[in-house]
Amino acid sequence: MARTLPLTLPGSLLLSDMDGPGAYSGVQHVCMDVSPKGDRYLLTRIRQISAGEKEGMCAHLISRFRPDGELAGRLVLHLSRGVGERETLGGLPTTIDDLCVLPDGSLALTVGQGEVFLVDAELRGTIGSWEGDRSTTWDEWDVSEHLRGGFATLIRTTPAGRLLCVVPEREAGGMGTRPNLIGLAEDPLTAEERPTVRIIKALVVPGDGPFTGKWVADEGSPRLPHTIHDGAPAGPGNRPTPSLLTEVRERGCGGVWSLSPRRADFHYEAYRVLAEDRFVIPLFESPRPDRWSSYSYALIDDRGTLLGELESPGRGDSSPIPGEHYAVVTDPARGRAYHVNRSGLYMWDADGRLLARLPTTEKAYKGLRHLKPMACAPDGTLILIRPEHGLMLDIEIPDDLADLGPVVAEALADHNRRRNRLKKEWKPIDWRWVEDEAPLAHL
Repeated sequence: MARTLPLTLPGSLLLSDMDGPGAYSGVQHVCMDVSPKGDRYLLTRIRQISAGEKEGMCAHLISRFRPDGELAGRLVLHLSRGVGERETLGGLPTTIDDLCVLPDGSLALTVGQGEVFLVDAELRGTIGSWEGDRSTTWDEWDVSEHLRGGFATLIRTTPAGRLLCVVPEREAGGMGTRPNLIGLAEDPLTAEERPTVRIIKALVVPGDGPFTGKWVADEGSPRLPHTIHDGAPAGPGNRPTPSLLTEVRERGCGGVWSLSPRRADFHYEAYRVLAEDRFVIPLFESPRPDRWSSYSYALIDDRGTLLGELESPGRGDSSPIPGEHYAVVTDPARGRAYHVNRSGLYMWDADGRLLARLPTTEKAYKGLRHLKPMACAPDGTLILIRPEHGLMLDIEIPDDLADLGPVVAEALADHNRRRNRLKKEWKPIDWRWVEDEAPLAHL
């Protein structure tokens, strides 16, 4: 069975004069995570400029959907108004990059520099944070103090409730930080206490191969008190070796021979837990990658051993890079991973073997090129969105792979029918599904 639902926007936030010259409306559904009970949490960014550039608005919010798709609540994380110089009206002091449902049902909202904000499961507000140094200017920002007081750039939960974390370090030659240390935490993350993160792998280790000194700094960079490796806090002089980048390059995973840390990018949407003891870690070339650029969806275990990779979709017309289709989603209970790009849908097992590919060159699967995988529900349902139309599509993945093609083909056909019906019922302007009566809370 398939289901298509509109991802509605709260009318009270949106600007009114959005149909004249100069008007702009941008909606980005950044990421989604699903609780063990099946509740879905969607992070959305909205940016609008009214006709004539008279008004501007920027908002970041979380929407909570029950397993049946019913909207259960929304929380505005950040709201500012104005064109050019914006006035912040409330919420968190920064842009949120990612979210994770923690084992106790609360949410961890993470930022690239390592800040973490904790929000209760009912979206009533924040219940704590690990922000490090929140100085407002680069000149005042103490990077070392910030790293010591923050937590992680990214968090994922394993089936047993452990936390897979990516921890940032000081950037080499710069004023910021870079995500670099991959580790596991056995204890809960709460407002009162950070768990110790056991570091199992580093994306890059300075001196471990060519160009590695251009990623993270050793001089002036602190050891991180909430991490441990070889009996001491991780950081300069105490990181697992060899680095993941070096191992991937030396083993030629996916044909990747040219990856270097100055060209390795970070994609939140592809860091995934595939099983209790194995994780997907993406490595992509940047800046300005193209369809012939190198990449790998590496697989490591909970000791940091490189197991291999998800069998590459390939480069050229099969590459995920055109259109920025980097996302991978996983179903740890069944040991499956999924990816969708312009060339089709891919499914792997827990060892990275390709189980199925549905190519968009076939008419029945052509609609896949418009979809982005967001998450898997506890029952194995694959959740996708159609970004330009603001629609969410559920596909119940069959146990028998022989049925996968027919099930996906029927889901796509039903999606098109449902989309047309919704358009007639709602009459959306520029595919904005506006719901005035929806529940909405502000920080």
